[in-house]
Amino acid sequence: VSGFYKKITNAVEQAVDASAQIKALTFVNVALVENIGVELEYRFKLSTLFNNDSSKFLSKTTLFSNFAYIKSEVDVSKIIDAEPRPLQGQSPYIINAGIQYLDNDKDWGISLSYNVIGRRIVIVGSTAEPSYWETPRHVLDFQLAKTFKKRFEIKFNIRDILAQNQ
Repeated sequence: VSGFYKKITNAVEQAVDASAQIKALTFVNVALVENIGVELEYRFKLSTLFNNDSSKFLSKTTLFSNFAYIKSEVDVSKIIDAEPRPLQGQSPYIINAGIQYLDNDKDWGISLSYNVIGRRIVIVGSTAEPSYWETPRHVLDFQLAKTFKKRFEIKFNIRDILAQNQ
């Protein structure tokens, strides 16, 4: 478990250029951003969970997870009619989890991992143009790996098994 606090001055964000005649993107600095959060990480062998060190399968299988919660706020006090908002690109939460089986005796492993991030701003809008948001998307990845003579490794990956639209 860890906690953090970050005070960022002159953060760079990608934004809609409100002064342009046609829609255009630009980069702007925001005077101040404050991020505060907590991160939880846990990794353990299944043999520990089931209190069974004699099982080869359980002792070679690991569950892992990581969760972060972030409260982000851009100082918009000097911008007329601006609503408080998070920093562009900052998700309010991030979840990573998975299970891995690793057989070092036979030099092969298999894993399944899951990832999701919370809704975040992709492009900052203006009072005339709304911000563009990225919605959460669940990602599931699979990997099978085999090492030969400690020198050569072959990996088979299936990425984004769920293939969700954004």
